[in-house]
Amino acid sequence: MANNIRDRIAGRLRNLMSDPLEPGHREAVTVAIASSKGGVGKTTTAVNLAVAFAREGVRTLLIDLDPQAHVGASLRAKAPTGSHTISDVLLGRLREVCEVSHPSCTENLDLAGSDKGLAETEMVLSAKIGKELLLDGALAITRTRYDLILLDCPPNLGTITLNALCAADQLLIPCDMSMLALEGVGDILSTVDTLRTRLGRNLNVLGI
Repeated sequence: MANNIRDRIAGRLRNLMSDPLEPGHREAVTVAIASSKGGVGKTTTAVNLAVAFAREGVRTLLIDLDPQAHVGASLRAKAPTGSHTISDVLLGRLREVCEVSHPSCTENLDLAGSDKGLAETEMVLSAKIGKELLLDGALAITRTRYDLILLDCPPNLGTITLNALCAADQLLIPCDMSMLALEGVGDILSTVDTLRTRLGRNLNVLGI
């Protein structure tokens, strides 16, 4: 009887001490969809790519980094009540992005939702050391659970967009033919060059 009790206690202790964030067996390609200009189709591009790849059997995670939080609305997907958001990850309350992801209505597609307080989160992050690399660090295990990760960025080149660019392998730049949108392409390409030379980030431009 005493042995059984000891075994049960030991089992519970092992469960408490074990890391719930076990790595998977995948190696995701991470694509940032970014532009410093709004209204050029970033979210539309991100959502359509995510659904298309998921329907082809690609295990996909779509991360909404825009405070407007339009990804969930576009997919008619609501996060579970009381669930955490990407702000909780960036502020260090949670370790990994996969802790805030949830299934969408499309098979093979998970979402990590934004929140209206993401703009305030960006202000807090601006004072942190190594602020550009927070998202990259929070994708270490998450990358092993997906084949493709898409980052829908806010319409600026602030701290959150820089986090996305530092975390990404590839960059897709939506653009229309307006003068302001074309200037925005030049701005983001200059930023990519700066990240390569100063931070050593090997970010490839997938297309414009």
